Amino acid sequence: MQLRLGLACAALLVATPAEAGLCTLSLPTPGGLALSADGLRLGSEETGVATPGTLTVLSVGSSTLTVDPPVWTQVPAEYQPGAESREVRYTAPLSGGSQAYTAMSSSITVPNLLNAVILTINNRVTNPQGFAAGDYRTRTVVTCS
Repeated sequence: MQLRLGLACAALLVATPAEAGLCTLSLPTPGGLALSADGLRLGSEETGVATPGTLTVLSVGSSTLTVDPPVWTQVPAEYQPGAESREVRYTAPLSGGSQAYTAMSSSITVPNLLNAVILTINNRVTNPQGFAAGDYRTRTVVTCS
């Protein structure tokens, strides 16, 4: 069985009014998914080639980051989503923000900083039916306002 996986984080640049702050996002590391040993989970924290995505955040003035759960951008035709659950978790140590795995959108506040905040993003998809051979890709959208 061949299984190729990818994780992409979509970063949106949002300029807000000066009193609300200005935020820029860049994606130096898109991340990658790997299959769990039991074949029931694809994730960026699994053993092997999995890697979290990282996002660099620059904020002038206080900004709010909103992180959405992953969506599929590619799955093989044979894949059966069934009772899958798609979740995201992230940490941003410099801002003091973090989120445990969730299937919901969530937000953290990024203070006015002289240094960049690095947001580390992990995706996972759990499916009790497993995963068909093929290519899988997810996207997590992060917005700054």
